[in-house]
Amino acid sequence: MRLVNLTPHPVTIASLTIPPSGIVARVNEHVTPVGSLTIDGHEIPLVAKSFGEIVGLPEREDDVLYITSALVAQAAWAMGRTDVVHPGDLVRDPEGRVVGAASLCVAP
Repeated sequence: MRLVNLTPHPVTIASLTIPPSGIVARVNEHVTPVGSLTIDGHEIPLVAKSFGEIVGLPEREDDVLYITSALVAQAAWAMGRTDVVHPGDLVRDPEGRVVGAASLCVAP
């Protein structure tokens, strides 16, 4: 089995670090302005956001799991892709920064 990291940064799972592959999978987002709120004299824009197609996700390949963000993985799973995973059970340092993950999340 081979892991391909489709995020822009190294991903550490347990003691294994997978470098970025140079390809970044993303989900296109569509933003529609829907108005604004005024609070204490400050205008705050309101938008509706929806997500569309996945960009940068390679075709299925035997014995390959693609590591992506949770958002990309969820969209891929909805399309029936079981070869896409995302880091799960995040591990944080004492300052709360994510330094790795203890597992990979797979399609339900």
